[in-house]
Amino acid sequence: MRPDEFEGMEMLLAEFGNRADSLLVALLDETIADYLTRSNEPREFRNLFLIVTRRFPEELLSRIEERGISVFGKSDIFHVWKRILFSPAKRVVSLQPYRKLLFFLASIPGKEKIAFFSGEAKRFSLPFIVRREGGRVYGEYTRRARMKRMRRKLKELRIFPYTVGFPNDYIQLKEELERKRASDLKKIPVSVIVPVYNRKKELERTLTALSMQSYPKELVDLIVADDGSREDYIHLLEGFRPSFRSVRLVRHEDRGYRLSAIRNRGIEASETDVVILLDCDMIPERDFVYHHAKWFHLWEGNIVVIGGRRFIDGEGLMPEDLRRNFSHEMERRLAPAPEAVRDEENPEVDWRERYYRKTDNLRFSPSPYRYASGGNVSFRKKYARRAGMFDESFQAWGGEDLEFFYRMYNQGAYFIPDGNALAYHQNHPDTSGREEGRERTRSLLECRVPPLRKRKFREGDVPRVSIYMPAYNSSRFIVEAVESVRKQTYDDWELCICDDGSTDGTFELVRKVFGSDHRVRIERIEHGGIGKASNHALRMCRGEFVGQLDSDDLLHPRAIETMVKFLEENPSVGVVYSDYAFIDSEGNIVGEGYSHPEYDPVMLLKGMIVHHFRMFRRLYWYRTSGFSEELSSAVDYDMFLKMSEVCWFHHLREVLYFYRLHGENTSIRGYAVQTENHVRAVEMALRRRGLPWRVRTPAKESRDIDFSL
Repeated sequence: MRPDEFEGMEMLLAEFGNRADSLLVALLDETIADYLTRSNEPREFRNLFLIVTRRFPEELLSRIEERGISVFGKSDIFHVWKRILFSPAKRVVSLQPYRKLLFFLASIPGKEKIAFFSGEAKRFSLPFIVRREGGRVYGEYTRRARMKRMRRKLKELRIFPYTVGFPNDYIQLKEELERKRASDLKKIPVSVIVPVYNRKKELERTLTALSMQSYPKELVDLIVADDGSREDYIHLLEGFRPSFRSVRLVRHEDRGYRLSAIRNRGIEASETDVVILLDCDMIPERDFVYHHAKWFHLWEGNIVVIGGRRFIDGEGLMPEDLRRNFSHEMERRLAPAPEAVRDEENPEVDWRERYYRKTDNLRFSPSPYRYASGGNVSFRKKYARRAGMFDESFQAWGGEDLEFFYRMYNQGAYFIPDGNALAYHQNHPDTSGREEGRERTRSLLECRVPPLRKRKFREGDVPRVSIYMPAYNSSRFIVEAVESVRKQTYDDWELCICDDGSTDGTFELVRKVFGSDHRVRIERIEHGGIGKASNHALRMCRGEFVGQLDSDDLLHPRAIETMVKFLEENPSVGVVYSDYAFIDSEGNIVGEGYSHPEYDPVMLLKGMIVHHFRMFRRLYWYRTSGFSEELSSAVDYDMFLKMSEVCWFHHLREVLYFYRLHGENTSIRGYAVQTENHVRAVEMALRRRGLPWRVRTPAKESRDIDFSL
């Protein structure tokens, strides 16, 4: 390996066996030393880990460690894996990899991997760039036919999704955008929705700027949404028809401030999936639509693009001025922001921009929904509908967009600020009613957005935590299970029970015993299995954090409080799970359950190590396909394999859950079917990740899983 082959490498793994002396001397003295001692060059090489697979001479180990190289044994591979995972390195190089290490490398998300085999090499365009000597690679792959098969399989490899980071870390979308050409990002039709109320002059300026957009006009629909104005906009809109694919006016009667309602009408009237909301007093830059629409070319998922904002004095500004010299007019009219949204250090700049800088454009923000404003924002219509649209009970100025985007966030939306999607707010003196409106909506926000709540949870509030419980013929133990939730030390919760068509009176029993408790909600569906009931229960949930309780088990009184505290203090963790103990039919503790000491996503592919009590951020569930309704068992295992593809887990080593053994447990009574579905869940996980490994079990009913290429 030549020194120039280290260019751009940020991390190296070296694995050596019997030929360690000669190989390491060459590696350290001729290659790494030469590279690291180059003068006046940036040192991009960050770490070197040596994994020792055989006995090593002590002098050689000392010499290695003197150079700052970390030495690990083969059994320490997981610790190396974690160090790589949390490092800032973008590229990992491996020398002499054996099969288990190759598997670990494949499971490292968000980094380019290169594997070298000893000897002269041939490069392939793969996630692993393989180097080999002759026909021998390692272990069982000695014949040419097997080598060809391995190459073919390696071509199918894909790295795991990016799972380490804050919930709003959209780095993969950002990197994908950088690889695109502008011409490839002008293909999606969009609707621009402009709400208005008695602002004809401001509206004309805004529509003039929209008519000058660089985005293809045959892909842009204009919808003006009138909140009951006295002014007539029909004649004004006629003049702009040639500049858009279509122009529509929707309106309702003037019955006070109903911005949420008229936005909803505009969204429903749109014929495109991507909608851009733009206030009537916001004059957009020429590339405004393009910079919103480009993000939606990258992904069909749930994203919210937050446009930039500057402030101008619009007094005397005419549409002809915009057509003649747009940039000059905007530059000379720049004005301080209104006091409510002003950055005191830079009055002409939106207050949000300082926070964007602190959080790398909201990538590391624990609450990005707070920075989305309905005056310049875009999203997909289908996700707005799924979230329930804007809340029309907001009938005064302020707060309706914060509440709406809080719901979008909890359903998995990424929030992406794009300052290039810039619009200029036309300052105007008429701000009457804003402070009064803010006071009226403050109490409504406390009710709808739990993180803003400074009082105790009460009836009618949206809870911070939801516990979901699928139930089928559970009348024997379900009352005890519900009572264990009601006895929690944490009180900001709801319990969402889905009765899966029980025939033993479960539904009626819960309604009778807990019907007066507004926190206990139960709905009934036709019998469809555990997966269908779990999906329905999750869709009932409104909390930011969601915990799971089976209908025959119990929670420790501090379970919810402990989990919520951890998730609040660790925003980069998506799932937290505890230890559990076994109880008998009478509720007596009979033993402590098995728990793997640390979370390990590779071990999770071999067996269910994420045990009860489990709590997760609801947004991550929406970033998966939900519970499988094809599996009759092992649905939790399948679900948390999916969750492991979108977020990071943490194990709290404290017993917070009591698993009841009563002889009718699905995992015991249907062990053979459970095992079959367990293997199917692993196979589906491998297919989702593009990993070509086959699942092997030593016996028909064994869950001792291994993999082969």
